[in-house]
Amino acid sequence: MNYTNPLIADQKNRIFIVTGAPGTGKTTWVKERRKQGDVVVDLDYILAALRLDDDIHHEDSRDVLSAGLAVKEFLINGIATGNITYSRAFIVTTRGADRIKDMTGGTVIQLDEDPLEITRRITNDNHLSDADKEKRIKIVEKFFEREQNRRKKCY
Repeated sequence: MNYTNPLIADQKNRIFIVTGAPGTGKTTWVKERRKQGDVVVDLDYILAALRLDDDIHHEDSRDVLSAGLAVKEFLINGIATGNITYSRAFIVTTRGADRIKDMTGGTVIQLDEDPLEITRRITNDNHLSDADKEKRIKIVEKFFEREQNRRKKCY
């Protein structure tokens, strides 16, 4: 996966909203580019912290999801208002990039990936159990189905 973007090198850009379908590598993309002093807002890591769990691949976060979403929103608001200090901020999200852009003035980085490639990557992920792989593949399928339906409504 080779996602390059000259916007990252532009010193005027300090807030990046990294978006794409589940499994496109948003978190990996950020990890490869983050530096000391950067702030990363990623719901998977927020949920893992709320569960006090080192495994961000843990699939069942229903018990902490509402709290996790509230924390994510709090952090985004802190970035938007300048109440959080950072060199650069990376906000990882599957949906709502335009809303976050409007709030923060950030730059949207869209990661696009073929659904079959995402499914292949999930299938080959040794960190996931077979049951978790099945759940993730269903999430990806549902995401692309909703996107296809959304696009049909726009035309």
